[in-house]
Amino acid sequence: MCYVIRCFNMHSMIIIIIIVLSLSFLTISVSSQGADVYNHLPNNVRPIRYNLTIEHHKDMSFSGSVSIDIKVLRVTKNITFHSKDLVLSSFKLYDTYGREVVIVNQILDTDHDLCILFLRGPLIKYERYKLVIEKFVGTLHHEKSGFFLAKYRDEYRRERNLSLTYFEPIGARTAFPCFDEPGIRAKFVVSIIRDENYNSASNEKLEKSIYLGRGRYQDFFKETVEMPTYLVAFVISDFVYTREIDRVRVLARREAIAKGGGDYILDEAVRLLRAMEDYTALRYSLSKVDLVAVPSNYFLDGAMENWGLIMYSEDHLLYYKSTSTTEDLQRCATFTAHELAHQWFGNLVTPKRWNYMWLSEGFAAYFQYHITDVVEPSWRLREQFVVEELHKAFTGDLKPMAQPLNYVFADPNEFPSPWMYYYKASSIIRMSEHFLTPPVFREGLRIYLERKKFSTSEPKDLYKAWQSAVDDANGGYILDEMPVAKILGSWDTNVGYPLVTATRNYATGTLTLKQETYNTENITDDTVWIIPMTYVLHGAKGSSFAKTLTDFWFTKRTLTLNNFGSDSWLILNKQHAGYFRVNYDTVNWYRIIEFLKTYAFKSIHPLNRAQLINDAFQLVEDGKMEAKIALDLSEYIKQETDFIVLKPFLKRIDSFDFMVSVTPEYPIFQEYVSDLLNFAYEHIGPDEKIRDTHIRKLTRVIVVRRLCLYGDERCQNYGLQKIKEWQLTDKLNIPSDLKFNFLCGAMQNANQKEWEFLLQQYYRADPKDKVIYIMALSCTRNRILLYSFLDQIYDYTNHIETAHRTKAIVSMIENNMVGREVVLEYATTKTLPTNASFEETITSDTITEIVPSRLSDKVDLFRDSENAKLVPANFFTKEYLEVYEINYIDQISEWLRNRQNTL
Repeated sequence: MCYVIRCFNMHSMIIIIIIVLSLSFLTISVSSQGADVYNHLPNNVRPIRYNLTIEHHKDMSFSGSVSIDIKVLRVTKNITFHSKDLVLSSFKLYDTYGREVVIVNQILDTDHDLCILFLRGPLIKYERYKLVIEKFVGTLHHEKSGFFLAKYRDEYRRERNLSLTYFEPIGARTAFPCFDEPGIRAKFVVSIIRDENYNSASNEKLEKSIYLGRGRYQDFFKETVEMPTYLVAFVISDFVYTREIDRVRVLARREAIAKGGGDYILDEAVRLLRAMEDYTALRYSLSKVDLVAVPSNYFLDGAMENWGLIMYSEDHLLYYKSTSTTEDLQRCATFTAHELAHQWFGNLVTPKRWNYMWLSEGFAAYFQYHITDVVEPSWRLREQFVVEELHKAFTGDLKPMAQPLNYVFADPNEFPSPWMYYYKASSIIRMSEHFLTPPVFREGLRIYLERKKFSTSEPKDLYKAWQSAVDDANGGYILDEMPVAKILGSWDTNVGYPLVTATRNYATGTLTLKQETYNTENITDDTVWIIPMTYVLHGAKGSSFAKTLTDFWFTKRTLTLNNFGSDSWLILNKQHAGYFRVNYDTVNWYRIIEFLKTYAFKSIHPLNRAQLINDAFQLVEDGKMEAKIALDLSEYIKQETDFIVLKPFLKRIDSFDFMVSVTPEYPIFQEYVSDLLNFAYEHIGPDEKIRDTHIRKLTRVIVVRRLCLYGDERCQNYGLQKIKEWQLTDKLNIPSDLKFNFLCGAMQNANQKEWEFLLQQYYRADPKDKVIYIMALSCTRNRILLYSFLDQIYDYTNHIETAHRTKAIVSMIENNMVGREVVLEYATTKTLPTNASFEETITSDTITEIVPSRLSDKVDLFRDSENAKLVPANFFTKEYLEVYEINYIDQISEWLRNRQNTL
């Protein structure tokens, strides 16, 4: 039986981490807005303008009032709107002349979050009315949705409160009565009543503040443009602003601003905003855009694109030159690009229904890389997109769990997987740019935004705009005269993605292509995609990786082509522009492999080198190709230094690592991977240099990280030397990028004195270094130190921070083979806290279905221990603990032994 683990970094050894979850200090939560059945509001009235007042109370409750100008679309005797967990009182309805319309009854449908007002007489079609709800009351909660309460500690360790909103998808109804659907837009006039020790911010600029007496102020904000309720936002805090540059400010903790945490992103956001304006030919619609850094992990997705008041988790926005890493820098820039792109895609033009969410998130994910690449061209983000987003899309887009882009669902809480509307959608958008050509693609988007601004859209609106751009450019030939809607219709409705198999007849020079749905269970179906095909035939005149204009369209299940030669290699899908995988006949695979081992290997585009690695390893895992081919292909990595290739190689090798770790060949495997990385390590070195590019820094991080993980002596020695210097000078001289990696390497062979030195530094460190130090301490391979460390982790009388206890355990499992065993042994033999419990939100999705057989005996012991009662009842069922036989482990082991014998 074959079972494949993907995304090792996310799931490696999670079965053991589940044991750790018995610690009372771990919280795992899933954002939820409830489970109501979603029914669309009746289309009889539409809001035009909300005049909303929110009053924030010291007892962590809130109250408010709202008047809603509505337009009648058809004659009706009732008005239906949304309200959830609010106490509503005193409804009034007035006509255009100020005369009151009698409300005879009101019903609260709590199952559907609806309030229905019944009227004595009918409302007149096309007339306007004013609905007034004079008071509503709600409670601030900690659920990270709706209007909720967050906490942080200031520089003096005092606990501080802030109240903020996260309304997507249906949280606005928990903060104020409203027409809470994405397709319903209105203008908003917001005012906030707050304590004098706080300030407030909302979507638009503050117009005035009025003192109400008794230490209370009312802040009045400028009227917004028309927008859906899920984009309304406000925050009440003691935060402070950076200076304003071209409509942009950063709002964060006073200490964070004082330390310059907002300086980088302020300048970068201005450049990104201007780049989006230039690309779309549409000026940003509001008078300001505030970027709010919210402490701790209050945004599970990292950020929320509220129009004019974008909110982020701090680590996705703030950057400190002295302590932040290159990865932090890129994350802050790209996340900001993502949220700014939403100001056009999602805010200016909103998906008509939630099942078209990909029109918002897909474009934001695409511009996250594209527009940052405009601002930071040396970062090679258009190439990074492929190895980060496109490769990730493949991971989740598999039957039977995959969903189409236009996934129809009844409940907004049942959003499809982010693999669909982020990764797959952005990958198909990128593919469209290639087959439409960048100028036509861009012009089509400008047409789309101009036609649909301040309105809603469906996929057909996007396709019509692109079709107009094609027609204007007389470009029908690039699509083989097929309509845009026909081509993309096969991608937004079909489930999964295609595998294209190329088989060459070297005697006749023919090429036969077959397309099928990629799946891991050998399920066949009749799905056919309209695939834009490009290729490079080595040695053929004019054949180049540079241009990605479609060479031919693959529109049926099989296709045979002539004149493909007999003595050269063929690579399909130039620059991995198309959203599909490729397999070749064995001869073609080995022609590519032999060429990659030559000094001319760089003539194959790095994205195609990355594609070859990614496809080959996945094909092996899914039983579609012999492991020997992928492993032989990987040998060329010995001369590879390009981040764009090394990143996916190390991601793919993780799955093999996990499987081989249970075999006697694991040391050979680690030696093999280390050997492949030696040239890259020698090329970049362990020390940062002034002239290092962004990409070079990222390359150093991933190479050093892997070598240190495998116990490379150079890493251990370098780290221990830095520890010794630290002890002498009281200063650690390791760049932020590599601090954890080299400290982890140092701790692998550290003695007790060196280990305890780092523990003492943990207690003195700033918050970010604390995380690094506590995780590095878990890297020791000394079992006595590991047991001692676990005792300290479970000792709640010391000063190890609660969240750091979990991080230490996770690091012990992910970065330390000895640590994995010790954690299980400890959980079996020690008495864990009696009040430990699992969060109810843990589901089977958080538990991997693989346990290395080498540890299965320890799991059996744990099952019989006293601590077993701390885990969910289904933890020990076959579903979670069955050890699967992986059909390619023997192939890998044999290849490793053969390689070892030939060295």
